[in-house]
Amino acid sequence: MAHSYVIGGARLYRRSLVRLSAAERESLAADGLVVLRRPVEWPLPDAVPDFTRAFTDTGGTPIWGPGPYLKVPNRPAGEKYEPVNRVFCPWGYPPDRLRVAHSGVYLRLAAVALDRTAPAAWDWLLTVLPWTPEDTAEWTRTRQDRRTSRPSST
Repeated sequence: MAHSYVIGGARLYRRSLVRLSAAERESLAADGLVVLRRPVEWPLPDAVPDFTRAFTDTGGTPIWGPGPYLKVPNRPAGEKYEPVNRVFCPWGYPPDRLRVAHSGVYLRLAAVALDRTAPAAWDWLLTVLPWTPEDTAEWTRTRQDRRTSRPSST
């Protein structure tokens, strides 16, 4: 997946690290996978989001990639217009690789989903598995497929 995204004119970089709680580490060791629940964070400091009116977009288009995304109406400071910005998962999308913070352990994203936890709160649900060297070939092929399937900007 891309290393950065542009949302509302701001370049945001994909997170490559994930912190695991003790319970998440135990679940990963026992079951071979774990679903990490992380809050959706609003990435634009100069705009006020309206998460109560946010909605999901399943994605899957050549332009925007696999998805899902959260589309959030927001109001930039001092403006009257209200754009709807697409918020990407900051950890990427399958089969991207993440490193567990403070360790040499790598995980592979198996699935990404969104969950509304309250009227104005959303969580990313990241299903992760231990990364294996065989995953490198799939990751490289997927990156190449994504690059070649995007329309040319010329």
